[in-house]
Amino acid sequence: MTWPNALRHPVVLIGLVLAALTLHALAVGSHLSIVTEIVIYVLYGAGLNVMLGYTGLVPFGASVFFGIATYVAAVGIQRLVGNEVEALVLGVVVSVLLGLALGALVLLRRGLYFSLLTLACSQIAFEAALKWSDVTGGENGLQNVPRPLFGDPRAFHLVCLVLTILVLWGLWRLAHSPLGRIFQAIRENEERARSLGYDVYRLKLCSFTISGGVIGLAGGLLAFLVQGAYANNLSWQHAADALLANVLGGIHHFMGPLWGAIVFILLQDYLSAIIENWWLLYRELVASVRAHRDRVGPVLTAGVARPRSAFVLASALHARQRRPPGSAEANHAVRCCRRGGGHPHTRAGNTKVVAAFRSPGNRQ
Repeated sequence: MTWPNALRHPVVLIGLVLAALTLHALAVGSHLSIVTEIVIYVLYGAGLNVMLGYTGLVPFGASVFFGIATYVAAVGIQRLVGNEVEALVLGVVVSVLLGLALGALVLLRRGLYFSLLTLACSQIAFEAALKWSDVTGGENGLQNVPRPLFGDPRAFHLVCLVLTILVLWGLWRLAHSPLGRIFQAIRENEERARSLGYDVYRLKLCSFTISGGVIGLAGGLLAFLVQGAYANNLSWQHAADALLANVLGGIHHFMGPLWGAIVFILLQDYLSAIIENWWLLYRELVASVRAHRDRVGPVLTAGVARPRSAFVLASALHARQRRPPGSAEANHAVRCCRRGGGHPHTRAGNTKVVAAFRSPGNRQ
């Protein structure tokens, strides 16, 4: 990869933007913790985007992973393990197991019912955190969480930045892998993906679990940033923080969590000093962004656009084991591609998919 192409890579661009924010904070002498929080929320939003942007799942209560991971990391380093790395690993493991357990239940429902079930899970966790005071500290939370390895704020910020870039690179690879293409095919048309032979339930469970693990890592980092764990991360007021940030930045764009996190954290920092319920202004802000997204979106997303349905279906077809032309499986796939949606681009794209599927290069 040449340098010009490398500089256009979304992960590199995100790293450059976060590095610029860091240098600006150090140059003007502002609190580095604000930039560190932006970095953590970029990771939070990117984890949510696996479900939201790539699989088409809309969780209202993804904070259940975020909030529980903060408690797991805090309790872990206070009572179970000896350093931040082990506590973060513990938080990610618990989040992955929680994702498997909750996903197996909530994914039995679709649409609004799925979204409300995730919100219900976060509120159950919120009530448990308030009532289980022997472990969670109740309303006071867990305070004075130690940070033995990275006590210096600059060192901890660098760790958060490096971890975020590495995880984003992994998510980028996932999004462009056969598994990621299948996630996108499910997002575009779940019934069509099922007709191609994919186990949609298990694939959505896989997406839900991966998302929970990434969000859990972000929650553990936040616990060490504020050196505490509190129940407000699980409350309904904050249940959709990452969801709103992703909507602001762009749901179907890889760099969306970056712009959404920057706007979200800066609004939280400045507007909270003016109005208590500052988050109520999000309605007008989201409406404004949606009204101007056609002009602002192409600039902020750096060419990382949402793929068309036909492209996603082509990727999903090639992700499967290739079938000889004329076979029952191949004819079934061709029929599924021809049943395109109402959009003219989709119909035209599906014709290209059919031609590609029947091309001599696929006759293996």
